[in-house]
Amino acid sequence: MTKFFKAALAVLISVGLMQFSIVDISYSEDQTSEGKIIKAIVVTNNKAISTETILSKIKTKIGDEFSQIVMNEDLKRLYATEYFTDVSIDSENYEDGLKITLTVEEKTVIGDITFKGNKAYTAQRLKQAMKSKPDEMLNMPLLAQDIAEIRALYVKKGYPGAEVKYELEVDKELNKTKIVIVIDERTKIKISKVNIVGNAHLKTGNIIKVLGTKPSWLFNPGIFKEEVLEEDVDKVKSLYDDIGYLDVEVAPKLDYSPDGTQLFVTFNINEGKQYLVGPINVAGNIVLTEKDIRSKIKMKSGKPFSRRELRDDMLAIRDLYYMHGYMDAVVDVDQNVNPTTSTMDITYTIDPKEVVYVGKVVIRGNTKTREIIIRRELRIYPGDKFDGSKIKRSKDRLYNLGLFEDISFDTEPSSVPQVHNLIVDVKETKTGEFSFGGGYSSIDQFLGFVEIGQKNFDALNFPTFTGGGQQLTVRAEIGMVRQNYNIGWIDPWIFGWHEEGSKVISAGSLQLTQDTRDNIYNPGHGYILNGSIEDAGGVFMGDKEYVKGTATAALYGTFFQKFVVELKARAGWSSPYGKSNSVPIYERFFAGGANTIRGYKERKVGPRDPGSDEPIGGEALLLGNAEVTFPIYEKILKGAIFYDIGNVWAKSGDFLKTGDYKSGAGIGIRVNTPVGPFRLDWGYPLATNHNDTKEGEFYFSISRGF
Repeated sequence: MTKFFKAALAVLISVGLMQFSIVDISYSEDQTSEGKIIKAIVVTNNKAISTETILSKIKTKIGDEFSQIVMNEDLKRLYATEYFTDVSIDSENYEDGLKITLTVEEKTVIGDITFKGNKAYTAQRLKQAMKSKPDEMLNMPLLAQDIAEIRALYVKKGYPGAEVKYELEVDKELNKTKIVIVIDERTKIKISKVNIVGNAHLKTGNIIKVLGTKPSWLFNPGIFKEEVLEEDVDKVKSLYDDIGYLDVEVAPKLDYSPDGTQLFVTFNINEGKQYLVGPINVAGNIVLTEKDIRSKIKMKSGKPFSRRELRDDMLAIRDLYYMHGYMDAVVDVDQNVNPTTSTMDITYTIDPKEVVYVGKVVIRGNTKTREIIIRRELRIYPGDKFDGSKIKRSKDRLYNLGLFEDISFDTEPSSVPQVHNLIVDVKETKTGEFSFGGGYSSIDQFLGFVEIGQKNFDALNFPTFTGGGQQLTVRAEIGMVRQNYNIGWIDPWIFGWHEEGSKVISAGSLQLTQDTRDNIYNPGHGYILNGSIEDAGGVFMGDKEYVKGTATAALYGTFFQKFVVELKARAGWSSPYGKSNSVPIYERFFAGGANTIRGYKERKVGPRDPGSDEPIGGEALLLGNAEVTFPIYEKILKGAIFYDIGNVWAKSGDFLKTGDYKSGAGIGIRVNTPVGPFRLDWGYPLATNHNDTKEGEFYFSISRGF
C-alpha cells in the first residue's frame, strides 16, 4: 500500500503575485527515495511554457541521485521564474529508480492590450508607456505600475481628474488574458489666473516671476501640477527669507470655474515680523586677521537678516581658510534672537585646525587624454601647502585646453596626518570637429570648403591618434577659380618640461671610435666601438659641474646569406661634483621607446617624479639590444624581430646593487622609400614598469636626405 507524506516547505512568496503557497511532495516509499537514481522527469499541465524551458530551470537531472535538499532548491527556482502560481512534485518507483513528476499551474499569458475612452493619447503612445507586453507572462504588480504611468501621462497633459482602470478577459483554454485599459479622461483643466494676496513688502510682479505655476497663454499650456505648486510655496518663502521675514506663511487656494475647465490659483501670504541683523562677532582661534575674515562677511548690522546670506558668508569664511592651507577648518555659526531689539545676533566660531599639505595628485576620468596632458597644467604639486588660488588657476588652465566639459577638485585623507591627496576629476568632451560649407562671390565665383579638426590629437598614439593635447586641422577649399589646402598642427608643449630660468653648461669632451663595418648605412659584417667622456664645469666654468661617460659596442653578422643580426650594448654613467648636488635633468639618461627599450612608452623606463609620475632620468644607464632583419621584397621591404633589455638608475652606482631590468620584444618592418628609409616597430613589454598598463607600443620614424 502506497504511503504518502508531506514535506512542509517554508512558505514561498511568489514575487509576481505576492501570494503564499504551500508545496506538497508525494513519495511512493516511506523515507526510501533519498539516494535512489532518477530514471525519468516528467512535466505536466504546462501549456505556454515548454517542458524544455522548465527542466532547464532545475538542477535535478536524469541519472542523478535523488536529494531532498536539491529538490527543495529546485522548487524555489521554479517559483523565482514568476511563470507559475503553483508547483507540486510527485515521486514514484520506476525501473529500479525513481520517476519525478512536476505538475505546474501557469500564470496566464498576455494576449492583447486594448484601450477604451482614450482621446488625448493614441493607443500606440499608451502602449509605449507600458512595461507589460503581449505574449509575456501577466504580472499584476507590473500592470499596476503601468496604470499609474498612464495616469501620470494624463495629469502631465492637464487631466488631473483622469481615471484609469483595467479589465481582464481570460481564455482558460489557451491560457491567455486580454487586457482592456478603460480611461475616463474627464475634463481638461487649464490655469486661468494666478493671484497674490497679502504681500505688503514684496511686489506682486517679483513673486509672479519666480512661480512655476502660470496661467495658460500662447507660449504656456497652463497645466496644473501639484508638485510644482509645492515648489512655488518654497520659492515664495525663500523670497521673504532674503528680506528678514523668517516666519512668513504661504497658503495656496484652488478655485474652479462652474464648468470645471478653468482653475484659479491664489497664494495667500501672511508676512509676519521682519528680523534685522544685530551684532556680528568672530570667536575662536582665528589665526588669520579679523579684518580679513570680516571682509568676507556681506551681511551688515541693521540690515534685513537672510538665511541664504548667512550660509554664503559662512562658506566664504571657510573658503578663506582653504586659500591659506587650512583644509580641515571648521566654521560654526550661532544665531540668536534678541527679544529686546528684535534683531538676530550672529557669532562665527572658527577652529582652523592645522595647515594641510598636498600628498599624491590623483587624476580620474580621463579615458582618452594622457595623464601628462592634465598634470602639466596643474599649478599645485605634492608637498605644497594647499592653496585655493593655485587650485583655481589649475582649474582655469584645464578648462582652457578645451578638452573637458567638467572639472572638479576634491581631497581625500592619506596615511599621514595633515596630508591630503588632491583628487582631480575630469569629464572629457567631444574634441573632434567636422564642418563644410560654400558660397559665391564675383571674384572667386563658386567656392566650397570642408574642414576636419581634432583638439586632442596625438601623432604617436596609433591607431586612435588622440589623447596628446595637440591640435590638428585639415582644411580644403575648392572653387572654380582657386583651390587652397591647409594642414595645421599645434603642440603647446612641444619641448616638454623645462627648468625655470636659464643655465649655462660649459664642458669639454673626448670621444674615440673604432668602426670596421662593411657598410655604415646597411652593415652586414663588422663592429663599431665608441666611448666618450665629458667634464662640465670646473676649469670650464659654467653653472653646473658634473662628469659624464658613455660607451657603445655593436656587432653585425650575416647568416643564411640574407639574415643580418645586430647585437648592441650601451652604458652611461654620470656624477655631480663641486657646487652641484645633482646632474641637471636635461643631461641625465632616459630609456624606453624606439631607440632604447621598445615595448615601453618614450622615456618612461627609470626614475619618476613621485607626484606627477613623469620621468626625471637617472645618472646611470645600461642597455642591450638584439635584432635580426630579413628581406621580404627585394631591397625595398625588410622584416625585423628584436629583443631589448636595460634600465636607468637614479644614482650612478645603483645598477651594481640591483638589476631590476626591463625588457621588451617585438617585430617591425623596414622600407626604403624615395624620401628616405621608413621604420615601423611594435614592441611588447615583458616586465612591469611602475603602474603603467602592460600593453604593446608602436614606433615609427622616417629620415630624409638633403
